[in-house]
Amino acid sequence: MNEDLRKLSSTQPSMSTKQQRRDRADDWTLVQNKKHLRNRFAGKKGKANSQPDSKFKADIIKIPFYIYNVDKDAPLDDIQNYIKNKTGIVVTLESVIMKQKKGYAAYKFYNPKDKLSVLWMRTYGLASLKRSIGCVRHLSLSAQVLALQEHWLREDEIPELGNINRDFGFFGKSAMDTSKGILRGRPYGGVALLWDNNRFDRASVIAL
Repeated sequence: MNEDLRKLSSTQPSMSTKQQRRDRADDWTLVQNKKHLRNRFAGKKGKANSQPDSKFKADIIKIPFYIYNVDKDAPLDDIQNYIKNKTGIVVTLESVIMKQKKGYAAYKFYNPKDKLSVLWMRTYGLASLKRSIGCVRHLSLSAQVLALQEHWLREDEIPELGNINRDFGFFGKSAMDTSKGILRGRPYGGVALLWDNNRFDRASVIAL
């Protein structure tokens, strides 16, 4: 009898062991992953004036501009003088090396970001061109180049960009594909570029 009690007591877990198992089953483990920030630093342009005798100052942000379809025999001085007469900006042209040989030359130059307005270029984020065509038409009266985003046009509706301003050439890409009859892609998106033909009568767009 005593031997049976000893065997039974040895096989039964104690109360403390049961309580310990219950506590483990009721516990929740909190797993918290470290957030990876996309932008670790946020910059903001200051308003303080730099000291005349100090070399500590902000760098000038420059934006590249590309010129294609230029006659190979055209002197660089003539091209630079043309840009200066149109914009009042003195630029230094750099030759663009293309992967395939072309019958024309290509150049690029850098323009300070704070002088971008001199070129009369405007960018506009739309939410459907059909709803904002009045605003875009008003912008075209004071701009030479218009860059539009989110025009929401299908590929067959791209010619409607020509209704903004009859004096402007245009190029647009749709984010939707209807070539197979079924609407594919996003029902929004799309980019477009418009330019004043009186200023850029020989402009052409190279789609990448």
